[in-house]
Amino acid sequence: MRVPISLEDLKRKKDEEESKASRPVFISKATRRETSRKEKKRKLEEYHQRPARNTTKRFRAEQTGEMPEHDTSKGATERIRNVYKRNTGTKYVTSSRGRHSSKFRFGWDESDDTAADDEFRHVGVPTPQFGRGRLGGMSGMFDVKGAIHSHLRDSRHWSEKPRDQMSDRDWRIFREDFLISTRSSSMPAPNPARSWDETGLPLRILDLIKRVARYHQPSPIQMAAIPVGLEKRDCIGLAETGSGKTAAFVLPMIVHLMNMPKMTAAIAGNGPYALVVAPTRELALQIVTEAKKFTEPMGFRVIAIIGGQEMDVQAMSLQAGCEVVVCTPGRMVDLLSRQMAALGNCNYLILDEADRMIDMGFEPQLADVLDCMPSEGRRTFMFSATMSRAVERLARSYLKDPVVISVGETGKAADNVIQRVEYFSSEARRRKRFIELLETLEAPILVFSNTRSGCEMIARNVESNSVVRPVIMHSGKSQEQREKTLEGFRTGRFNVLIATDVVGRGIDIKGVKHVINFELPKTIETYTHRIGRTGRASEKGTAWSLATDVDKLLFASLASLLQKSGASIPSEILREAKGSRGSRAITD
Repeated sequence: MRVPISLEDLKRKKDEEESKASRPVFISKATRRETSRKEKKRKLEEYHQRPARNTTKRFRAEQTGEMPEHDTSKGATERIRNVYKRNTGTKYVTSSRGRHSSKFRFGWDESDDTAADDEFRHVGVPTPQFGRGRLGGMSGMFDVKGAIHSHLRDSRHWSEKPRDQMSDRDWRIFREDFLISTRSSSMPAPNPARSWDETGLPLRILDLIKRVARYHQPSPIQMAAIPVGLEKRDCIGLAETGSGKTAAFVLPMIVHLMNMPKMTAAIAGNGPYALVVAPTRELALQIVTEAKKFTEPMGFRVIAIIGGQEMDVQAMSLQAGCEVVVCTPGRMVDLLSRQMAALGNCNYLILDEADRMIDMGFEPQLADVLDCMPSEGRRTFMFSATMSRAVERLARSYLKDPVVISVGETGKAADNVIQRVEYFSSEARRRKRFIELLETLEAPILVFSNTRSGCEMIARNVESNSVVRPVIMHSGKSQEQREKTLEGFRTGRFNVLIATDVVGRGIDIKGVKHVINFELPKTIETYTHRIGRTGRASEKGTAWSLATDVDKLLFASLASLLQKSGASIPSEILREAKGSRGSRAITD
């Protein structure tokens, strides 16, 4: 008894046949030729075997107009009728428009009016002249050549063009190349200076830049800020650490002093012409050193009003007269409150590291200093690493329609700094690794701690377990001790400096190869400024951070910053960062 095939078997058999049929089959060239020859032979035999046409009946039908009995199709009827009418002389026109009615017609109908276009056919075409080509003696060839040369001229790179030939597109590309962005609420910001010669500075200052300061090319913040300062407009500069902000505000200030009356004893009683406010004594002294490169050859005096020095001596220096005062907020308020200083002449104000001053609680002192200055005609420069809400509030209160200049990515570590973060589960392992770094890394080395006691503890540990002899610097030291320590570290007399954040921001110490965060700071902004003490002036530097569980609150921000910089992230820090609120910024 035969068993019927199931549907599954039928389907499987059909699938196999379809699969086999769909596979490509290789056929040789000889086989293909033989198959083609047989097909042609078959068609030829069929052609010779078909019945012959009845031409007699067809001829009779064409002559009489009658249709043969065997062919009743519409096509045959039309064909015979057309032949009959042609033979009898009857005009029989078949319209071909029906077939092509949907196609575009390139010709004109007799009903179409083309006269209107003809009226304007020769409008604007120059009239040929005798021996002169065209009207005015100019030919179309010159126009074509001019257009070609104009295109080639405009397609050049911005570095190959004079300043007066720079287009808006060129300036946009230039700003993108140097990561410069500007914004202003009313008047547009001036275009940046591509070189020192384009800044608009007087020749005497340009000579000092090249001969004394030896600045070869302006930095991006200098390119953008100096033209704004020379236009006598307020400015907010946002740039990463080590970007050359000091020269960006000092040079326009020198031009301002050149346009002021010569300082005399009578004028000196009402204060200096310019005031620079900095958050720390060390940064103030650094600004004085940088400014004197230009002020002393020009005959201008610069003095520092900072804590740690005798107030009577500082008051006598002010009474003797000076064009520029560089101060810290607290000491300046002390002198103003005791009427030992005046700011009646001061109409040029510079706030350096404004966000740092606000973080340190100097906002009330800043307000007191600014209230003692004339508000009319005052020009204010504010420089900051970040644009926090407190900085915006300060800017709205004291700046008039400022030009905001941003260079690079604010709050980002410098590209010249290599970041290396290591995680330690025990304090003993961290201290051992720290000693290894001090003994193997190239000096000078800058070490950061969060507190004075931390600096002292680190120094004792180093002296007990290595041959390295570090020096310490924090706010508990006198001003004289701090200056001597910093100077010795700069000159190479000391190889290792252990300090708090008193030198973590704004201080320029050339040649620092390595920065070590023995203790991580509480905020990522402070971390950014600490590691910015190395990798300055286009040199490479390395920042080492020794992290423990105590620093967990910083891990999310730290991992995000390391990821942006392309640095490796320890697995412990990455795991903690993903579990915190800042995990959205962290990706694998």
